[in-house]
Amino acid sequence: MKNLLAILFLTLMIVPVTLGQGDKATIQLNDSIQIDLYRIKFDSSGKKLEYLGENFLIAINNQLVFGIDGDLPIYKLSKAILTIGKNKFNLNVENMYNPWIGYKPFENSLGCIVDRSNIKIRALFSDGAGTYCVEWMVIGKSSVRTILTNDEEIMFGYFEK
Repeated sequence: MKNLLAILFLTLMIVPVTLGQGDKATIQLNDSIQIDLYRIKFDSSGKKLEYLGENFLIAINNQLVFGIDGDLPIYKLSKAILTIGKNKFNLNVENMYNPWIGYKPFENSLGCIVDRSNIKIRALFSDGAGTYCVEWMVIGKSSVRTILTNDEEIMFGYFEK
């Protein structure tokens, strides 16, 4: 896992990503598919925080948290808008925190698979400690998040293919 993260960090210098203050990233996945990612500062006020032991955060508002390593998140992924041609899809980003470190995500950690009318968008997000992956599936005018996990077997088995 450390080798994968080192490779991802090295790609920071060569990724063609459009940025706006580091809180929006536009990534062109192919000639007709683009994803816009938006992150906002996490505000814990009014939230129910669940800890394992005394200080290892595991859930916010009774929902498991992805993208942290027991600490409070700094950012929350607030939106992911997928554009395929003229169609736009608001992808499910619930429970997704600290999607990237610094000012841009790792473009090489996002990709798409097009199989006739079925499109899968896969992404590996990390703040350097809380790594997780996600897959969204788009068919026709509908989308669903099919995977959200921090299970290393899934991340390095399924997502490295």
